[in-house]
Amino acid sequence: MNRRELFSILSSNTSKKEEIIIRPPYFEKEDDFLKCVECDGKCKTVCPENIIEIQDDKTPVLNLLKRGCSYCDECAKVCEFDVLKLQNKKYLDIKVYIDEKKCLSHKGVMCFSCKDPCLDNAID
Repeated sequence: MNRRELFSILSSNTSKKEEIIIRPPYFEKEDDFLKCVECDGKCKTVCPENIIEIQDDKTPVLNLLKRGCSYCDECAKVCEFDVLKLQNKKYLDIKVYIDEKKCLSHKGVMCFSCKDPCLDNAID
């Protein structure tokens, strides 16, 4: 392998971002979302947090960049195709990472903007 091949491999690996799909927390199986092609996206319209987005394939995903899911159950209540059901309610299985460049605490500034609103006291 020459130098040019090495750098092209390294640059191609860093430019690929794995797309993470986070679904509303009321589904049983991922395959159930195939039924969403018949829906007009009511789950998005009733979400009080405005975090549900409808993808090109008409399936709902959560955009948690600005706020989180409050588990209000509204999306499950309006789902006509039984993709989202109240009895399937579960915690979101995701990992959260802090952007250290934007976080004041990582810069040595006393800040509680994450800790104070956390009702579960999950942040120290």
